[in-house]
Amino acid sequence: MWLFDSPAAAAAELPDLRKYRLAFIDFVHGVLSLMVFVAVALRDKNVVSCFYPRPGHEAQEVLDIVPIGIGLICSLLFVVFPTRRHGIGYPVTTDTSGTDKD
Repeated sequence: MWLFDSPAAAAAELPDLRKYRLAFIDFVHGVLSLMVFVAVALRDKNVVSCFYPRPGHEAQEVLDIVPIGIGLICSLLFVVFPTRRHGIGYPVTTDTSGTDKD
């Protein structure tokens, strides 16, 4: 992935792009993000009424508890295994070592 506003792009030199390869942790973050999206969707009444028009008592308890558990577990895993990639809205850093110093 080429950053169009990186400091190296202005100098017209190609930086070492090997540090931007996809790693296992990137796929883990993708799956966890998808699980958080599903958990948020399961908290919406319109989504739940589409898949479960009239949930029973036990199904309603599961629909109340599972999204909170998914959110809690995924948040814990995001804290334990943070990503070093910048997302949308992060400024481009001039650090060339590949590690963030926040």
